[in-house]
Amino acid sequence: MSDNPTVPELMRLQAMRDPQGPIHYEGAALDEDSLARCIRAADSGDEAALDWLHSLVCEHALTAYAEASDSGRAARADHLLGRWRDQAEALTDPLPADYQVLARRAYRTALPEMFAIALRDGAGGAGTRMAAAARRAAADDVGAMLWVRDVVERVNAAADDDLGTLAVARAVLVRAADDRRAQIARREAQDARWAQEEAAAASATRERERVARHKRRLSRLPGQLCARTLTSAIYCALAGWARAAVEIGSSSPSTDLMRAFAQPILVACLVSAGLAMVVDWFLDSPSGSFKLLATSAGLLIGAGEWVAFLSSWVSGTTDDGDLGLMPWAFGTGWMIGGALDFIGRRITQRHPKNHTNQSIRSARFWLNLSTTLAALTGISALFADNCLGRCRTEALADMTRVCQRADFLHADVLGIGSSAAVVVALAVLVCFLRLAAPIAARASQPLGAAMAAAVPVLGVITLLAYTPNPASLLVGGILGGAS
Repeated sequence: MSDNPTVPELMRLQAMRDPQGPIHYEGAALDEDSLARCIRAADSGDEAALDWLHSLVCEHALTAYAEASDSGRAARADHLLGRWRDQAEALTDPLPADYQVLARRAYRTALPEMFAIALRDGAGGAGTRMAAAARRAAADDVGAMLWVRDVVERVNAAADDDLGTLAVARAVLVRAADDRRAQIARREAQDARWAQEEAAAASATRERERVARHKRRLSRLPGQLCARTLTSAIYCALAGWARAAVEIGSSSPSTDLMRAFAQPILVACLVSAGLAMVVDWFLDSPSGSFKLLATSAGLLIGAGEWVAFLSSWVSGTTDDGDLGLMPWAFGTGWMIGGALDFIGRRITQRHPKNHTNQSIRSARFWLNLSTTLAALTGISALFADNCLGRCRTEALADMTRVCQRADFLHADVLGIGSSAAVVVALAVLVCFLRLAAPIAARASQPLGAAMAAAVPVLGVITLLAYTPNPASLLVGGILGGAS
């Protein structure tokens, strides 16, 4: 025998010297009763008992015991325990360092149950429960790291009696799932913190913008008050003088008469200007194409009343022309245009450009042409028929004869040519659709496309519905020159 005998040699020597006595291993008797007591102690957390069981597996002491005592059960148990130990080590070695400590501890903790199962000649129900627990852990959200996915694949490929893999993998995957949940919780907390910080920053920005808007409004207010008060005073003075002059047939009416005619017009000016200033205050004085369109329409409507007034003056009547309509029309146009510009600005800020929006912009030549012809037709309807028609001048008669040469261009398909107000309203609608189409396309591409398609259709309908219009004047002039 060598100077350092192995465990099997020591056990055989014990059996030879005392065939009837118990075989000892590391100072403790090695028999079924001793194993049962040690398994119970280890299962209760006795570290010394765990060390003794672990040493039995590492040294294959049960195989030596089986050879010395002719115990087939001990040999089979040692084979199972050795295989499960190899499985546990194969799974543990690739793990990160902190998980290796956990895996080795899980293996030691499972040793009492493994011994009990091995000595019962198989896994049985306990092995099935261990396998089910490991597979439940593998089905949890354990993250996507390569080593974790490798552990999951090992569990999915393991049989119910691969207890070395299953016992260690369950503990590792439970820890990985806990770490994953903690990671998600930290990320959600961080996202929530960032969201709160962004919300606070946005709130601070909005507050700064609100303060800046308030200061800007206050700084503009004196100038707006002065400008609108001055223009209102000038307009009502001019309108009062004109009405008084027509009333008495003299260019030098009395002050009292001028005041009597000017007062209702002054009220209209101040009320409409005040309402417009309220809209400017709350909408932060928006300005853009819609306001230009609406105020221009208001001015033209007011100018139409002036032309009607002057036409009736020339013709010797005093019944036509409401000079108080100018401030109402201009103020209403100012408010509507400002509101539309405010809405358009919000849509532009919230919705990016898209293909339909770009297509509408690329077709701007034809859209602008249709809009221009419709606008000129509306202006013609506003002045030529509605106003100048009351003053039968030779110039108007000449213009009418020119248009009659191109009468074939007149096609009133909707029957609106006899109503100048409808023609004007349709012309304003065409201008509005032209401005709104590219903005609306950002929020709704079908809506923007429909609005853009309506522009040339309504523009042509407006152009052909009313004479005189730009096309009839141009074609009539050409035909007259040719003849």
